[in-house]
Parts: sequence; structure tokens; C-alpha cells
Amino acid sequence: MNFPVPWRCLLPHEVVDFVTYESNAILRELSNRTGALIDVSGVQDTPNRLSDRIVTISGQADQKERACLGIVEKLRKLQDLQDPQEIGFFVIIVPATAVPVVVGAKGATISEVLAGTGAELSIGKENVMGMTDTPIGLEGTAAQVVAAVSNIHKVIQDMADRGRLLPADFKYRPDRAAAALASCAGAHLPEVSLPHKDHDVFGGMDPTQNFRTKAKVVVDTQTAGWLIGKGGRTIREMQENSGAFLHVLREEECGAMLQPGERLIEICGRYERKLEGLQIVLRTADSMPGGGPRETRLLVPAVLVEPSVMEEVAAAYPGIVVEKIPGPALEDEAFVLIAGPISSRVQAAQDYMARTDRAHMSGLAVAKSLDGEVIGRDGRARREIREAGDVARQAAEDSRRPPPPPPRRQVFDEDLAPKPALWEPLPAMGETWQAFFAQEKSPAVRVQMPPGATEESEQRLKEERRQQEERRRQEERQREEERERERSKQRDQEEELRRRRREEEELRQRQEELRPQQQQQQQEQQQQHLQQQQGEEEELRRRRREEEELRQQQQQQQHQEQHQMEELRQQQQQQQQQQQQQQQQQQQQQQQQQQQQEELRPQEELRPKDDSFRLPEETPIVQPTRRWNNRPPEQQEAAQTASSIDRQALMEAAASAAANAPRVEVMLMSSSTLGQARGQLLVLLPERLLFEGLAQSGLLQDVSRRCQVQIDIVAESPMLPPSTRQLVLSGSLAGNAAAAYWLQIGAARWAAAECEQS
Repeated sequence: MNFPVPWRCLLPHEVVDFVTYESNAILRELSNRTGALIDVSGVQDTPNRLSDRIVTISGQADQKERACLGIVEKLRKLQDLQDPQEIGFFVIIVPATAVPVVVGAKGATISEVLAGTGAELSIGKENVMGMTDTPIGLEGTAAQVVAAVSNIHKVIQDMADRGRLLPADFKYRPDRAAAALASCAGAHLPEVSLPHKDHDVFGGMDPTQNFRTKAKVVVDTQTAGWLIGKGGRTIREMQENSGAFLHVLREEECGAMLQPGERLIEICGRYERKLEGLQIVLRTADSMPGGGPRETRLLVPAVLVEPSVMEEVAAAYPGIVVEKIPGPALEDEAFVLIAGPISSRVQAAQDYMARTDRAHMSGLAVAKSLDGEVIGRDGRARREIREAGDVARQAAEDSRRPPPPPPRRQVFDEDLAPKPALWEPLPAMGETWQAFFAQEKSPAVRVQMPPGATEESEQRLKEERRQQEERRRQEERQREEERERERSKQRDQEEELRRRRREEEELRQRQEELRPQQQQQQQEQQQQHLQQQQGEEEELRRRRREEEELRQQQQQQQHQEQHQMEELRQQQQQQQQQQQQQQQQQQQQQQQQQQQQEELRPQEELRPKDDSFRLPEETPIVQPTRRWNNRPPEQQEAAQTASSIDRQALMEAAASAAANAPRVEVMLMSSSTLGQARGQLLVLLPERLLFEGLAQSGLLQDVSRRCQVQIDIVAESPMLPPSTRQLVLSGSLAGNAAAAYWLQIGAARWAAAECEQS
């Protein structure tokens, strides 16, 4: 709970005396019975245009509820409502800013507030005359009205807990009300004045009009400077917002009460204004740059630092510690320390303020000024509150004290003027004559010479008196000069002190003026430093990226070089392998040639000695015929008829070619070196002949091994005739020719075999 909101109602002026009775006896009895604090506004606390009086009820929720019920019952008696079930009328006032929240969206909140109470409600369309509060009228029985008032103030209490309402919103302040009604521009600095001397400050045990007590907060000089603000601006704003009077005492005003570097802040005014002043001072101190103080030190009556009281306060508010702290020996006051969260510290400090007022009003504590004088009613000295015995003892002690010495005065020249002689009886014969002079600052005394004294003695006495007077004057002048030097020194010290204070104030003002510039410079420096750091980080990232890219490029180059070297090495290895293979092939060919030569050497004699073995040069090249399927039907029938006739010839030709094949192969192999050149030869064969005859019989493998050529079968191609496959013979020209010859022989044999089978 931020602060307990007070309940306020309006009473007609003519019924105030009936409700309060003589000297507020009824309210005092009701306050004692319920525990609530009840205050009836006076003439100065009520707007001029408002004929009613404002009754303020403060305390806990149950206390305020019981006190409100007592006031409502008094009003019902005045309204002649004897039956408890009869309907009565009661008016409360709430801050105008709280009315929309109390009503809620489309009246939802007010419906919940009135639900179950049975009361009826009407909200005024305008504020109370001369105030910033709105009246709310309630109709119903006493219990219904009080229940509705309690529910309404629960909503208002929730607003206060969330910081949307302050204690200043629940008090009448003429300056703020006038400014709000005139221009709605806000309030000006309030003037806190004491009530009239005939106003009953003890009516209903109400501490709200107790101006004798003060809330005393001890802070360090740094916090005090923050609370005062530049040119006193902050402390004026706090006074304006709270309505209390704030006074920061200097160190010399506190004497030995505080430690060096500490200041005392006094918060004066009405009870609620002191509570709000405490809250504003503590929360403003908590908002200091760099964090405010985490502890609150109060100067309270000595009766409130008993262990039971401190334990009770500490248990009432969560998270705080309350303890007595050592300090200078004071007669009726002591220092208490409150540590904990700021909200709990504010509530505990307000609790101590309430206990201080109660202790003062009950006579347990006496408010005193700094010089020790008792502060009485309306700010005047109030010694009558002491017990009679104490007053008697004080008077007896005063009577036993020695009277003060008479005032001292300076001796002037006119005091030394001749005055009538003072003749006194002389002592007996033989005794020394003495001259009696007045004490310092007394008139000069003329001494009568005895009879028979000589003129010389008189002259000697005059000379002694003159010398004594001269010495006295000289001493007096010295004392006066010493006093003048002391006064001059004191004036110089005071002037020096004032000068130092002016210089400190000017320095502080200059510091306050330069603080925004320094803060701005610091911010600019921080921004520049941040930008510089960002630039350095960006430059570092850029360099890292460049280094990473360079490293990646180097790695890629290394990988490429390694890959190229690997490829080159592989190429070299392949070339070496190819060379080795070629050498091996050449060696194999040479070996085969040698073997063939050795095999064919017995047949040399069979080789013709003339040119009859050579083919005639004019032998025409027979062009390949078209495919069988491409011939006309009549030609196919004729060919089938003729095929049976040529079978015998085909078989004989195949046998003759096979018989002469070794001789042809030897002739090809023994040809010139041109035949050993590498090349390729393309051969077209029927697909059926290739796969069913040559491939299955193993002739292709035998020809490839015998002739040292590689035979590759090309896949089907639209460029070839249908059902025809192309063979690629790779090897020497002589080997390719020999392989082609052997393939033709194999084809002829397969054709002959087909003819024989058919």
C-alpha cells in the first residue's frame, strides 16, 4: 500500500454542531472507539463558496469503515430516520481524476461496486464549488451506504497504490483549486500557515492539525544538495507537490546533534502533508543518479525507539530492518535507522510520523525547538503542558541560582570630573593613610587629606592618582584595542566565511550549469569512443576477411598446383605405362613375327616365285549390294532360287579362303614398315552374323589375339543400315587388314554352314 487514502464526506453547516457536540466531544469519543482519525474542516480549510463542512477520516480500512458508520448513524438521527431500514442520503467527495476509473467502461466498475450493497448512487455533473473534487450521493440504509463507500474507496486505494493518486489529491488547497479553476495550469507554491489560535487542534484526537511535531530526516550533504536542487528548484517543487514546508538545516544550526557532513531536513505542516512530504523526500532521494541511499535515518522521540516499537514497525512492513543507531546524547530524541526497499521505507517512516503525533498528543513526548524551548499550541511556547510538579521544581531551581552580575559599562572622561568629597572616619594615629578609589566604571572619589598634612604629600597623592588613572586609561585603551581587533578579526572571519560560501555557491552553480555540458561532452566522447571501437572492430573484421580470403586463395592455388602436379604425374605415369605397353606390344609383335617367320619358314618354298600371286591391277572393286530386305519381292524370290545353286560354290570358296589364309597373313605381316603404323579400320557386318556366328563361336577373341588388334562393337546408330553393326579394328595397318580378312573368312564359313543346314 502506497499510502492509506482518507475518506471524505460533506456535512451541512447547520448539523456540524450536532455531530461534533461541544469541543468535538462526539468525534473524540468516536475516534477513540474506532481508532480512526477524524477531522472537521474549519473556515480556512473550506472553500468560501461551499456552505458545507468537509469531514476527513484517516486510518486503516476497518477503522475508517467503523468511523463512517458512526457519522452516518448520527446523520440518520438528525434526519429523523428511526427505522434502520429507512432510506437515508449521504454525500462523499472523491478526486475528479478518479471518477472515470470508479465508473469504468460503460459503468462496469460502478456496477461491481454497488453489487450486493443495495445502495443507489448518483455522481455530480460538476465538481464541488471551489474544489477539484466530485460529489457522489449515496441512498440506502446505514449499512448499505457504508458498504458502498468502502467499495468505492477500494477502487481509489488501488489507484493510489499504482501511483495514479497522491496524498495532495485528497486535501483542499486554495491555491491549487483556484489555479485549476482559472487556467487548469497546475498549482503554485503553497503557503503553509498555522491555524487560528482559537481553533481546536485536539478535536477528535486529530493529528492532522498538529503543527508542533516535525518529521526529521538525516541525510548526507550530497543527498541534501540533490534535494535542494539548482537554485532551490527541487525543494520548491517538493513543497508544491506535498503542501508541506521543507527546511534544510545548516550544520551550525544543528550543533553537536549530527556528525560532520550530515544535514537535517525538517518537514512541517498538517498531518497528511507531512506524510506526503516524507514520501516525496525519500523517493526524490532514491532517484539520485547512481542510486540513492539504501537506508533512511530519522530523528524521533526517545519513547519510539523501544525494542517493542521497532519490532512492531519492522513486522508491519515487509523487507525492512528497524534499529536504533548510536549518536550524540539527546534528552528526548534518538536516531532510528530503517533499511529495506524504498516503498517499505516510506511506509515505515510515515508510521513513525503518525506515532510521533500520537505520542505528542498523549503527552508521552514533547516537541522542542533546536534551542530546547518547548513548542506549544499554534507554534507558541507552551509550558503549561508540563506537570505542576515539574514547573514547581523548575521554579525552585531558578530561585536557588545566584543572581546575575550587574551590567558592566565603560568609563568616560566625565566620570573623572571632580565630585563632592566623601569624608569618612580616619583610622587611629600611626596607621597608614589610604586612598579609596571606586571600582572600574564607577565615579572617581576625592580623598580628604588629614589635618597637618603637608602640601608635598598632597602633591604626591595627586601624582599617584594621576599615574594610576593614566595606567587605567592605558589598560582600557589596550582592552578596547584588543576588543576592536577581536571584532575586526571576527568580521574578517565572517566575511571570509561569507566569501567562501559565495564562492562555493557560485562554484556549485557553475558546476550545475556545466553539468549538462559535461554530461553532453561525456556522451559525445562515449559516442566517439564507441564509434572508434566500432570502426576498429569493422577494420579488424575486414582485415580478417581479407586474410581469410587470401588464405583461401592460397589454399586453392596450392590445391590447384597439387592437382596439376598430380595430373601431370598421372599423365607421366600413363605415358610411361603407354610407352611400356607399346614396348611390350612391339616386343610381342616382334616375338610373334619371329614365331610366324619360324612357322612359315618351311612354307617359303610354297610361296610363288613370280607375280602370279598378285591380284590383277584392273580387278574391279565390287560395291556392296543393298540389304536383302530392301530388294523387290521378285528379286528376293530369284535370289532364294539362285541361293540353292550357289551353295556349293560358296562352301568351296570358304574352304579355299581358309586354306590360303596363312599365306595371306604372312604376306601382310611381312610387308613394309608402313604396315606397322597404328590406325583404325571400320568393318560393317550383319547383326545376326556378328552375334550368332562370330561372337558365339569365339572368333572375335581369336582374331583379336592373333592379329594384335582391339575390336570394338559400335552401338546402333541411325546412320547405319538396319540390322547392321559396325566393328572398329584398332592396331597396326597390317594387323587390321589381317583381322578384317579373318573376319571375312569367318563370315564365309558361317554362311556356308547356314547354307548346308538349310
